[in-house]
Amino acid sequence: MQDYLAGMMQIVLVKLSPSYISAQLVEQIVNLIRAILYQKGAAEASFGQMYLMNALINVGGSQLTPYIQQVGEVICYGISSEDVQIKRLACGLIGDLSSNAPDMVI
Repeated sequence: MQDYLAGMMQIVLVKLSPSYISAQLVEQIVNLIRAILYQKGAAEASFGQMYLMNALINVGGSQLTPYIQQVGEVICYGISSEDVQIKRLACGLIGDLSSNAPDMVI
C-alpha cells in the first residue's frame, strides 16, 4: 500500500512545476520516505520510494539543501538493498542530485 502511495505522489510531483513546491512540502515528503524506509528496513527499500525521491530531487532541486543529510540516508538505504534494480535507482539519484542541485554535496 505504501508503494502505491509513493507512486501516486511521484506522479503528482512530476506534474507540478518547481514553483508549486514549497519547503514545507519537501520536508514532509523527505520525512515520509524516511519513515517508510525505517519501518520496512533497508533490505526492503522499494521502487516506489526511489521513484518518489527521484521526482522530489528533479522538481525540488536546491530546496533540498536543508535536507541533504536525510536525502543521503534514503540513497544509502537504496544502495544497501539486496535488489540490484533498487541499487541502480539509488545510484541514479546521485546523478540527479548533481544535475538538479549542483551546489549540494552528499
